[in-house]
Amino acid sequence: MIVRLLAGCLMLTLFQALRPEPVAAAPRPTAVAVRLSSSSVVVGQAVRVTGTMALAAGGDVVQLQRYDRRAWRTLTSSRLSRSRSFTFTVKPSLGSTSYRVVRPLGGGRPQLTSPSMKVLAKPKIVVRAQQSARSIIAGQDVSIQGTASPGRAGDVVKMQRQDPDTWRTLAFAKLSASRTFSFTVRPRSRTVRYRVVRPETSTGASGTSPALTVATTACPAMPKPTRTMLGWANDPTAARTSTMTTNLRGLVCSAAPKATVRVALFLLASDEESEVLLGALEAVNHDRGVRVEVLLEDMPYTAPIGRRIRERLAQFATLRTCTKGCRSLSVEATMHDKFVTVSDMSWAPGADPVLWTSSANWTWRQLRQYWQTGVLIYGDRKLTREFDARFESMTACGQAGGCGAWEPSVFGRPLPDAYRLVQTGDNWTDAGFGWLSGDAGSGTRVLFSPVQPKTGDPVVTQLKRYACTPEHRTVRLGVFAMSAYRGPVIAKALGQLRERGCDVRALISTPQPVVVKQKGVAELRAQGVATSCVVLMHDKFVYLDVVDRVTGEPRRVLWTGSQNFTGTGIYANDDTMITMEAELATGQRAADIRSLGSWYLSWWGALAQRTVPCS
Repeated sequence: MIVRLLAGCLMLTLFQALRPEPVAAAPRPTAVAVRLSSSSVVVGQAVRVTGTMALAAGGDVVQLQRYDRRAWRTLTSSRLSRSRSFTFTVKPSLGSTSYRVVRPLGGGRPQLTSPSMKVLAKPKIVVRAQQSARSIIAGQDVSIQGTASPGRAGDVVKMQRQDPDTWRTLAFAKLSASRTFSFTVRPRSRTVRYRVVRPETSTGASGTSPALTVATTACPAMPKPTRTMLGWANDPTAARTSTMTTNLRGLVCSAAPKATVRVALFLLASDEESEVLLGALEAVNHDRGVRVEVLLEDMPYTAPIGRRIRERLAQFATLRTCTKGCRSLSVEATMHDKFVTVSDMSWAPGADPVLWTSSANWTWRQLRQYWQTGVLIYGDRKLTREFDARFESMTACGQAGGCGAWEPSVFGRPLPDAYRLVQTGDNWTDAGFGWLSGDAGSGTRVLFSPVQPKTGDPVVTQLKRYACTPEHRTVRLGVFAMSAYRGPVIAKALGQLRERGCDVRALISTPQPVVVKQKGVAELRAQGVATSCVVLMHDKFVYLDVVDRVTGEPRRVLWTGSQNFTGTGIYANDDTMITMEAELATGQRAADIRSLGSWYLSWWGALAQRTVPCS
């Protein structure tokens, strides 16, 4: 039995081995071949759906369908071409969407259906970015901040710099919970372009911010002055960074490592012009450890301007303010000074101080639209110390305890008791003096206001010292403002000087090139003083080539500073008047005062060519 079973199995196996192998059937043509131009797009972008129907006929109707929730919905229809191909265009909505192409059932023809295809439509990512500065000193940091939305907290963004061959990624950051980002870059000496990129993720397509351009320059130190006094001016007719600004930047960039720079201003802005100076201050603070102290009048800095200034200065400076003046209790007062001291320059070994005093505030309008001058005084240690003492006393007056709490000192070194502040009426003044002299042989003196009215008008007092001869008879003044209170007093003193043989001529500022009534003009003309007006002249200076009334000796004198010929300028404001007298100086300083006086005389002559009518 077993033998017969084995024999049967052997015969069956032999039969199957000898049977010929059937020919494989040819594959049937694919019913529908379909493809997408892209399977991932940004919302709003179109996707092309193309393909062929091998088992259909040209002219057959075909439909593009989208799967909506639980059913397929026909979006549009078309007809097959002669080559039995089709093309559809669709703009997917946000998210993942399934599509298919169908030849519908009908006319005895079966339905032909393509495989379903998914398209992921991601939201468009909007990246907004802004930089903290458009023009900086090399080595200064620039903050680039912005938003990328929509998105999720933790999504990565990239900071990129445009190099000659590509956009190079510099750093990565993650979006905060509020979808914000922040980068810090440090451009070098050229114009640099940055952008922020949010790469594509499952939650959104890629997004790129507009390019941000930062112009970068070196912090160019000015050469050591060949004279102890230099006059600087600006030209409002030139459509470029003012020469006053570039000169001041050079001064700041020349500060020695670990020096202290002090800036006292009535007005300060963070704008295209002043940012050059703020950038220089920040650069020397960051790169050389220079300490920067700033004193401002608080009243102009109301929100939101005040916040911007404070935020800008907080990056590199110690800011102090006085409200309605530092040393005055009058509601009419302001801290009206405009000066800079630098404790040590890089021009010479050892302590190397410098002082700059001017009529100019640090704003675009002041530095670009007004006629202004300033004086750099180099190496006059005592005069610079007087300005530093003034800075420290005003700073103390603006803080808790006020003027009465100030213990007289400069950089921690005590000052004599004569510097102690005493209150008389509405003002705090130095206990022991009025005029303060510079170094021996410098020919410099400074009078800080406010002063007490009982002391008399210092300008009038000075003018009474002089007379004129045919060889020495030139008096020229340029002043921004004269008041109805003080103007007639000074005009009378100038008229008396004219009666003593002097050629006295004045320039007064006017806000616009039309006939307007300017205070002081009528008073000066009534005293026989030739008076003209100049549009937007912010200067405060007097040049005198006269003689001493007692000795008859020549006197070449220059007065300048921030003080207008107003009552508040002398009796309420924190203000400055410097006199430089060549005959009180020796050696090079005497020659430098004469040279600076000639410079101011030429400046007055140039302004006189731009006069407009006064009423």
